[in-house]
Amino acid sequence: MVLRIGFFLCFFLVARPIPAQLTGPVLYEIKLLKYMMGTQVEITAVHQDIVAAKKGIYVAFKEIERIDKRLGYHGEESEVVRINQFAGIHPVKISDETFRILARTKSYAENFNGIFDPTIAPVEELWGFNLERSAKRPADSRIKKLLKLVNYRSLILNAKDTTAYLTTKKMKIDLGGIAKGYAIDRAVDLLREYDVKNFILKAGGDMYVSGKKSPTEMWKIGIEHPRNAGKLFAMMTLKDCAISTSGDYERYFMKDGVRYHHILNPKTGYPSSECKSVSVISNISAEKTDALSTIIFILGADKIEADSTFKNYLIYDKANQLHLDSALVSQYNLMILNP
Repeated sequence: MVLRIGFFLCFFLVARPIPAQLTGPVLYEIKLLKYMMGTQVEITAVHQDIVAAKKGIYVAFKEIERIDKRLGYHGEESEVVRINQFAGIHPVKISDETFRILARTKSYAENFNGIFDPTIAPVEELWGFNLERSAKRPADSRIKKLLKLVNYRSLILNAKDTTAYLTTKKMKIDLGGIAKGYAIDRAVDLLREYDVKNFILKAGGDMYVSGKKSPTEMWKIGIEHPRNAGKLFAMMTLKDCAISTSGDYERYFMKDGVRYHHILNPKTGYPSSECKSVSVISNISAEKTDALSTIIFILGADKIEADSTFKNYLIYDKANQLHLDSALVSQYNLMILNP
């Protein structure tokens, strides 16, 4: 089975036996889809006990739902919403969990000089990409005005009382660039606690691959072509690692022949035009790949290839050229199918 990184808008549960092996118990493939965190979340597990697997999947979904409520851009239970509501007024007491995520998010912003910036939210709202309405091309003057509110340094975190404070009114944060990855990591831990060890967990462009599809078969992951919908341009064999793909082809609109998408450059307020698709692999966490795929997408291939600290990336750039870390070939059997 090849699992594509993309969006599927349906809800169903499937449990089917995997073709019998020569030895060992009968294995079943259990799949469940649910819409959460603004995207389709899909868990495909291989297990000998359907009921036990369903229990683990249920707990994993509940954890993703909990994190979505706490870190989401909307909702009465969101601590992010409360921080935004009191911007420029006073610090907001938050949970240890949210504080740690904000601290890591700010660290990414500092390490990459603001290319990754959670305070981009007001500009995202202007475009409409983080709202439940159709996105549209805003006036340049409005983008320029709201860019004054984008500054991760104005997010003040106080570890002594675990508070967060946006120093200027109308500032807002959006953890969309890291929250799904974090939620995947937490769900992976719970699946394993419930003895579900062979699975794929996918949330939009973020994914974790654990174990194997069967005792004799590895999981194969396909990367969707950014311009040929439904087609794959690359395939890899993965085990016990996260992979995230950021692309300009999922949330976008066209105007006057120009493609406008949701990955905004915090320095300019406009969609980044350096890449069409970026995939990153890590055996550390989905949170890391979630953030890095966005960062690399904005920086572009030239800067990434000049910096040896970036690893395990596959870039489909604006000129339809591929750039990759050779480790993807040796470690993950990368195959380019349709460049």
